[in-house]
Amino acid sequence: MLAYGAIIGLPTSFICCWLVGAPILKRIMRKPISAPKAAATGSGIALVLALLYIPARVVDRIVANDPNGFFTGAGWLLLAQITAVFMGFGAVVALFVWFVIGEPDQI
Repeated sequence: MLAYGAIIGLPTSFICCWLVGAPILKRIMRKPISAPKAAATGSGIALVLALLYIPARVVDRIVANDPNGFFTGAGWLLLAQITAVFMGFGAVVALFVWFVIGEPDQI
């Protein structure tokens, strides 16, 4: 099952990240960017990906016929915590990329 998940899941994940992140990064990288702006952009891209995840999760619960699994207070709190951690990772990755690439040269 793990191999099947990797064969299907990794390309799907890459395509979704590319479709969401590439247009945002293309627009942001036209101007010089500071570290706080890089962190905010990375966190924003992670938030957009998380917001795309929520309807998929709701549909999954509806298909599984489990009305109490996600719509409880604890389910929403868990979703908020996971989203906050995901946004934090997005900010850290964006700061790392900003540090490696650096500011553009002034011509």
